[in-house]
Amino acid sequence: AGLDVGRFLWGYCSAEKRDNVSSQLLEWLSEQESWRLSGGWNHFMMVGRITWDFRRSKPEDWGSGFFHHPLIKNMTRLLIERNPWDHREMGVPYPTNFHPQSDSDLRDWQDHIRSHKRATLFSFAGAPRSQFPNDFRGILLNQCKKAKPGSCRYIDCSNRTCEDNQKSLELFMDSKFCLQPRGDSFTRRSTFECLLAGSIPVFFWHRSAYFQYKWHLPEDASSYSVFISKDEMRNGTKIRSVLKSLSSEKVRAMREVVIGMVPRIVYALSGFSLKEEKDAFDIAIDGVMRKFKRDPGSSVER
Repeated sequence: AGLDVGRFLWGYCSAEKRDNVSSQLLEWLSEQESWRLSGGWNHFMMVGRITWDFRRSKPEDWGSGFFHHPLIKNMTRLLIERNPWDHREMGVPYPTNFHPQSDSDLRDWQDHIRSHKRATLFSFAGAPRSQFPNDFRGILLNQCKKAKPGSCRYIDCSNRTCEDNQKSLELFMDSKFCLQPRGDSFTRRSTFECLLAGSIPVFFWHRSAYFQYKWHLPEDASSYSVFISKDEMRNGTKIRSVLKSLSSEKVRAMREVVIGMVPRIVYALSGFSLKEEKDAFDIAIDGVMRKFKRDPGSSVER
């Protein structure tokens, strides 16, 4: 579904053309015996994009109308960003560049990021959005530039610099904390690069992670992340002051939680499976199967 709609998101295409393949899929599914028996309650799909790409309400709006089709309402959808108010959807981690082949690959990486020396208090990878009034990313970049020497490092992604994942990973590995504002939507891939690097994420919107990845991230958000309200930031809250107020024992405990999360947020290399740990794929499928054991129409298990 993601590959299909991705062909038509930039540049004009009629609503009919954007919906053509998904309509054919649903028409075919509706004729299958397994679908007719359940009405789609025991079906799921991995969609591969954010939910908002499939929620077009008017022909001239963005994306497809796939999720508004009556036949899709009972199906469970896994996405990199879910609609928090749709109990048939669940967020799964964005893929990173690390795809372990074995449990030892995971352990070696966890040991590496645990022992890595972190010289910077916090970091940020992103591009300012100067075309928007009160650009929030501009606030973060400004605080980073004005922070005491050694407190903050940043990568300005304006020139597509951040397409080189290695640069952002190295930035986060050097940092105790990494700033994670919303991206083009509420979530961003950078969050999972941050966690993979063993850096503690700092969020400014609850919808950037806490309402998204219920199966993959700890229920206690304060155990692995810091939250600073976007409104507090706009009113002058200093990131450095908030982070420096945390005790070294608290920071160490949070980093251990982050390091322990790594198996749950990565996808093992295709053709390989982990024996001692469950990866992001295993956890997603387990969650779906638990959900199928519940009564049809009930909320997603959290």
